[in-house]
Amino acid sequence: MLGTTLWDVIGAKVFKSPLSGATELVSFAQLLAVGAGMGMTLLLGRHIHVEYALHLLPHPLRGLLSATGQLLIAAFFATIALYTWRFAQGLVLSGEVLPGLRVPVYPFVYAFWGLLVLNSLYGFYLFLEGLLKIRERQ
Repeated sequence: MLGTTLWDVIGAKVFKSPLSGATELVSFAQLLAVGAGMGMTLLLGRHIHVEYALHLLPHPLRGLLSATGQLLIAAFFATIALYTWRFAQGLVLSGEVLPGLRVPVYPFVYAFWGLLVLNSLYGFYLFLEGLLKIRERQ
């Protein structure tokens, strides 16, 4: 993204020839970076945890609440993935292209969909792992 923006600015200011479609390229690169960033946040466990008074609950209930939270994360990503898939199918049917590059939009949306599916599957894996931890402690 940085290289594309730098090339566009230098080309526009120095050579009077900006990079065609640079804004669109950077926008879709950001879309894919967000999809990958959500997955990394989930993978590293850096997402928001609300643990107000959680320590007061019995240990099995804490594990169950944690597993339920992971299931909600998986359901959230699955729902977004479903609507992203539908949106991508609409883009295929409409034949929408990037104005500066004349490249179809739908491959970028399908790539984002793939990242969302991976996030959803990993969230479901964390849910199952949480249930197994509860079972092992009993």
